[in-house]
Amino acid sequence: MKYKTQTLEDKIVFFCIGKFKQPSDFLTFKKTLLLALELAPTLKTLQIHFDSFPIDLNILGLLLKLSDFNSYTITLQTTNYSNFRMLEDLYLLKKLNIEYLKESQ
Repeated sequence: MKYKTQTLEDKIVFFCIGKFKQPSDFLTFKKTLLLALELAPTLKTLQIHFDSFPIDLNILGLLLKLSDFNSYTITLQTTNYSNFRMLEDLYLLKKLNIEYLKESQ
């Protein structure tokens, strides 16, 4: 899993590229994300983009915690329809502002 972070004037954009292959990938994700949030403490809007299936449930738990307890507005984008369907089945479309982005061919 590779990560890319951009800080825009009104939000933090976080890209997750590739698959989670081992449990330590979650710890790296968490460390990288929290560092990005720490570097821009005034920004409370977070946009995260996932391109591969599945999204680890530990990540969803972390995002829900950030949304509920830390008052972050989170938009989760995915180009994988299976991710979108999984999040729909978990009733998280509104809670995490899920957006399905079709990949251009």
